[in-house]
Amino acid sequence: MRRRVGVEIIGTGPAAAKDMLKKLAKNEVIGIVFDQDAGEDGVVVEFFGRPASAVRGPAVLALRTGAAFCCGRAINDDGSRHRIIMEEAAFPAPRGGSEEEDVRYWTQFYMDYLEKWCRNQPGLYMWMHRRFKTTAPEIYENL
Repeated sequence: MRRRVGVEIIGTGPAAAKDMLKKLAKNEVIGIVFDQDAGEDGVVVEFFGRPASAVRGPAVLALRTGAAFCCGRAINDDGSRHRIIMEEAAFPAPRGGSEEEDVRYWTQFYMDYLEKWCRNQPGLYMWMHRRFKTTAPEIYENL
């Protein structure tokens, strides 16, 4: 569906990072889905009162390139059409600590957005995977 409307899909891994950097250098927009468990490579932040592994990509890219990031979501209005809602852009900047501290701060920033949105409209969001599998695998033992 994305390709049908002209959205290019970028894979994962080292090649994906290079592709994203090239697109940002050309002032293009990239989108990163950030609601999944990021595994051992993620940065641990708070999400719904629990530690959760989150993707570091948006924060790292913004801090290293000066690009803004803008959190958004798609709402299915009528079963066939979607409305895109975007928040005000954030312009992540180093905060005077280490790069890892800055990445954690800005990752927490966008995860707070996701949590706020989920709390405001819980019926519109459902996880189909184990969101806390890296930080709390024990909660899935009896499922």
